Order: sequence, then C-alpha cells, then structure tokens
Amino acid sequence: MIKKLRKKFIMVTAMALLGVIAILMTSINVIYIFKSEKNLNHILNIIIENGGRLSITDKGFIPKKELSDTMTNHNFWGGKYSGNREIAFTTRFCVIDLDVNKQIINIYSDKISAISDDEIKEYTEEILKKNKLSGWINEYKYKLSESNDGYMLVILDGSMAKQSNWSIFTTSILVSTISYLIVLFIIALFSKRAIKPIAESYEKQKQFITDASHELKTPLTIISANSEILEITYGNDEWIEGIEKQAERMRDLVNNLVVLTKMDEEKQTIIYKEFNFSDAVYDTTMAFEGLCKKNKKKLHIDIDSDISMKGDESEFRKLISILLDNAVKYCDENGNIYVRLKKEKHIVMSVRNSYKDVSNIELNRLFDRFYRVDKARTRNGSYGLGLAIAQAIIDRHKGKIKVMNIDDKMIEFEVKL
Repeated sequence: MIKKLRKKFIMVTAMALLGVIAILMTSINVIYIFKSEKNLNHILNIIIENGGRLSITDKGFIPKKELSDTMTNHNFWGGKYSGNREIAFTTRFCVIDLDVNKQIINIYSDKISAISDDEIKEYTEEILKKNKLSGWINEYKYKLSESNDGYMLVILDGSMAKQSNWSIFTTSILVSTISYLIVLFIIALFSKRAIKPIAESYEKQKQFITDASHELKTPLTIISANSEILEITYGNDEWIEGIEKQAERMRDLVNNLVVLTKMDEEKQTIIYKEFNFSDAVYDTTMAFEGLCKKNKKKLHIDIDSDISMKGDESEFRKLISILLDNAVKYCDENGNIYVRLKKEKHIVMSVRNSYKDVSNIELNRLFDRFYRVDKARTRNGSYGLGLAIAQAIIDRHKGKIKVMNIDDKMIEFEVKL
C-alpha cells in the first residue's frame, strides 16, 4: 500500500508540475509572439504614416530627433514599438502604390533585396485576393492602407521575428523539459520522506490490528468454551445462543481484519496456479443455494464451462463467497440473484441482485472499510469489511471490480480479469 501511495504521490505531483510548466511556457511564448506582432504592426504604421518611408532624409520625412522620439520610449503594454533609430537602417520592406481600382502604379523595392519586383507583384495579387487589410504572406507581414488617390500596400520582412519566435519556442521547450525531469527526479528522490509520516501511521495501524487480534483471540476462545459448558450444564437457551452468535461475529471480525492486513503487505506474493475458474464459481454458488431458498431468494446461474485462469484459487473462492453473501443479505424479499461467468476479451464474472433502494446507496463508497449501506447498522452479521476484502483480492490479481445501478431496481458487481 505504501508503494502505491508513493507512486500516486509522484504521479499527482508530476501532473501538477507539468501543468504549471505548460502554463508558464505557453504564457511566455504567447506574450513574446504578441509583442513581436505589435512591434511589426507599429513599424508598418510608421511607414504608412510617413508616406512609405522609414529613413532619415531631408525631404520632410522623420528627422533624426523625431525618429528617436517616435521609435523609443514606448512600452510593450501600450502596444507600441520599443527600439532605437537604427531600426530605420535594418528594417527590410517594400511599398506598392495602387490606384482606386487596386491596380499597381509604382513599386518601391529599394529597401529590400530578398524578393524581386515580379515576386512583389505576385504577393500583391495574393494579398488583394485575401481581401484583408493586414496579415501574413509567407515570411512577410503586410498592411493595406487607403490614401487620397488610391491605396498603399506595405510588405515588411518578418522572417527575423518568426525565427526569433521559433528560437524562443524551442528554447523554452528544451529548458522546460530539462527542468521538469530534474524536478521530477528530486520529487521521486524525496517522495519517501514526504510520505514517511503516513507510512509510519499505517505501520502502527497494522501493528495495532495484529496485536489486537491476538489479544482478542484468547478471550473469544474462553467465551466460546464457557458457553459450550453452560449449554452442556443447563441446556441450550436464547441467552447462551446469543453469546455464541456474538462470539462468532467477533471472531469473524478479527479474522477479516487479519486478512486485510496480510493483503496489504507489499512483500506478500501470490502463488499463481492455473485452476478451473468455472468450477470454483459453480461450486461456491451452489453452496449458497440452500441459504437462498431459506431466505426466499431465487438463484439464477449462467456459467460458461471450462474457463481457466491463473491465480490464488482460495482467494477467488473467498471473493465469490463475499459477493454472494452480500447479494443474499441485501436482496429484496422474494427477489432474484443472478450469477454470470463469461469469457470474451477478458474473463467477466458478475453477481446481480434485486434491490429497490439501490438509488439511495453511495456506490463509490461500497468498497470502503467498515462502510455499511444501513447506516443504523440494524442488519446482523456484517461489519462492512467483505467488499473491502473483495477489492483487495482483485487488486492483488491486477483485475478490476466495479458496482453498477441497474435501472434503479438492481445492483450488480462486475469483476473483470
């Protein structure tokens, strides 16, 4: 159990850590891409606002001082470009003048050498077909603006921005992966220490159950022996019979607690032997036939023959007994109990019984230790440990057990192996 708890602790911590890293990595990349996009848009706006130029000339375009003021002292959160006047000499772009019918008048490509005028014309046609004022075409960011005598299209080289975005993305993936693995290793290394208080508490609990069971066995044996002597001496009566029944119940409780404790031992190994599971289910079921008739319950059997499996046969017989005992106790008066065993992709065994109050049951708690359907605990002969033992048996054999509500009329326990 401690090993399972440790694995669960590592898994939950790892998933939480992975979620945090994923959020951080996504946030960093989204913010960086957003900033990069804003910067490119700001450069496009400057070019358009200044008549298609981003240079320092004596023709009325941005003077040195104004260029510095325009392109610096802007913060990212204001959505403006942050840079310096050297951007005018490093930015690669071209400007296309269009008439009112969006036909090319002039192409100014002196600020870019990566594409020819013919390619610029092809890009222009593709951009106009998109019918969008701004966007991307291959590695280029563009913006279309309406002017007094037509339109101005600016195509800006965004390859460096894209490369930078990709570099940030790959770097963040690499750093995040390495960081995740390092932290995961540290978590695994210190997980034993993290669950140490729980492990110690659990060990004390197991030791208490073991000690208590040994301490209780002696007085229970004495009580049983004394009740037998009283029965021989004075004859049987309801008082002596009551003592014997309660002593037997206490003995069953002690035995079940010991069984659960042993099953929780991680070092305990299962002796896997092949056995006829069909015979085990049939024999155990038929042992309950008389009890079903006595309690006016109808037993229905549908068991495929010659189904074999490997495992601890005695534990599986105990599992079947637990499920059938539970079915008999909680089946409605004059109700039906169905036992089914089939082999399809997996071996599937199910025990179903009539139970009109099934909708009022907390199905997810039925396998909890000491959980009882009748919270007042008025039904006799049960301490709420049987289904917990059934769950432990299935877990030890790497199977699955589940409980289902069938149309608010029946309850079914299904075992898949």
